[in-house]
Amino acid sequence: IQQQTQDAKEQAKQKIQAEAKQQQEQAAQKIREEADQAKQQVGSRGQDAIDNVAQQEIDKQNKAIDQQAQQEIDKQNESIQKQANQKEAQEDKSIAKKVKQQAAKKEKSSGQDDKEKFLESKASDPRLTDLRTDLQKTKGVDGVSLPLVNKKGDAAVYTVTATTAPSSRATEELVQTLRNEVIPKATRGKQMGADVGATTASYIDLASEISNKLPLVIGIVLVLSFLLLLLAFRSLLVPLKAVVMNVFSILAAFGVVTYAFDHTWTARLIGLEGPIPIVSFVPLMMFAILFGLSMDYEVFLMTHVREQWKETNDPHEAVVHGLASTARVITSAAMIMVSVFLAFVINGDPTVKQFGLGMAVAVAVDATVVRCVLVPAIMSLLGSVGWWMPNWLERATPKFSIEGNEWFAEHEDQASAQANQPQDDRKKQYEPDRAD
Repeated sequence: IQQQTQDAKEQAKQKIQAEAKQQQEQAAQKIREEADQAKQQVGSRGQDAIDNVAQQEIDKQNKAIDQQAQQEIDKQNESIQKQANQKEAQEDKSIAKKVKQQAAKKEKSSGQDDKEKFLESKASDPRLTDLRTDLQKTKGVDGVSLPLVNKKGDAAVYTVTATTAPSSRATEELVQTLRNEVIPKATRGKQMGADVGATTASYIDLASEISNKLPLVIGIVLVLSFLLLLLAFRSLLVPLKAVVMNVFSILAAFGVVTYAFDHTWTARLIGLEGPIPIVSFVPLMMFAILFGLSMDYEVFLMTHVREQWKETNDPHEAVVHGLASTARVITSAAMIMVSVFLAFVINGDPTVKQFGLGMAVAVAVDATVVRCVLVPAIMSLLGSVGWWMPNWLERATPKFSIEGNEWFAEHEDQASAQANQPQDDRKKQYEPDRAD
C-alpha cells in the first residue's frame, strides 16, 4: 500500500508539473505576441522597455502558475494519502478479523478439550463442585477458581478472591464466615474437610493471636516492673507511679501513630499515598521496647532522688537535686534516640515507618513531659508519703541496691564496728573455745 501510494503521488506530481509547464509556455507565447504588436506601434527606443515589461510579466505568470501547481500537488498528495490510509485501515481490519476468528476457533476447541479433561479428572467430584458453588454464593466473594487437585487425588486447592482489600475489616469477617459457617455446612456428612489459609488468612490469624496475648504480656511486664522497683526503692508509691507514667508515654505514642496512619494528610506527610492499617505486631514490639526505655529513665532519675532524700530527709530538696543532676543526661540521651527513630520514617516500608514514629514520639514525651514535669511534680506533692512502705513488707522483702552502694556501705559499717571492739572481745568472737 505504501509503494502504491508513493507511485500515485509521483504520477500526480509529474502530471501537474507537465500541465503547469504547458500553461507557462502558452502564457509566455501570448505575452511575446502582445509585446511584438506593441513594438510595431512604437519606435526603437520603446522596444527595450517593452521587452523588460514582457519579461517581468512572464516571470510573474510563471510564479503564479508554479504556486497553483504546488497547491494542486499538495492537494492531490493529501487525497492520495487519505485513500491509502483508508485502504490500509481496511486491510488491518480484515487481518484482525481473520486473526480473531482463528483465535475464537482455537479457544473454543481448547475450552472443549479442557472441559472434557475436567469432567474426566478428580476435580469434577460433586463434593468439590458443591463446595465451590457455596463459596461463590458467599457475600464478599468476588470469584473462586477451579480446584487444583494433586496427583493422588486426595487434596485440592481453591483460590478465593474477596471483593475488599486484604487488610480491611470486611475481609477478616469474610475469613471468619468461611471458617465458621460456609465450610462446615458444605463439608458436613461428605467425608471431607477444608481449611482457609494463605497470606491474607495468616495475617488475620497472627493479628488475632497477638490481640489475645497482648493483655497477658502487658500484665506480666507491669507486675514484674512493679516488684523490681519495689525491691529497689523500698516504696509502694514510687513503683506504682513509675508504671503509670510509663504506660502514659506508651499510650501517647499509640495515639499519635494511629492518628498519623488513619488520616490522608498525615499519611502523606510521612511518605505514604493514603491511610493504612496498623500492623498487628507493631504495638506489641513498641510496648516491650518503650517500657524498657522509660524504666531506664525512671531508675536513673529516682536513684538520685532517693540518695538525696536519705541524706537530707527533705523530699522537695531531693526532687530538685535529682532533677538537676539527671535532666541534661536524660534529655541528651532522648534526643539521640529520637533522631535515630525518626530516621526510620524515611524508610519506604510502612511497618518500619509505624515503628519509628511511635518510638520517637514515646521517647520524646517520656523525656520531656513525664521525666521533667510529671514525675517531679508528683513526688513533690507526695512528699515523705511517696517513700512509705509497711513494716511487715519491709521485713519480708530482701534488700539490695541498684548500684551496690548500700551493700558496700553496710558491710563497711560492720567491719568498722568490729574493728572498734576491745581486743579481748574480738578474741572471744573469732577464736574457738579451747575446751572444745
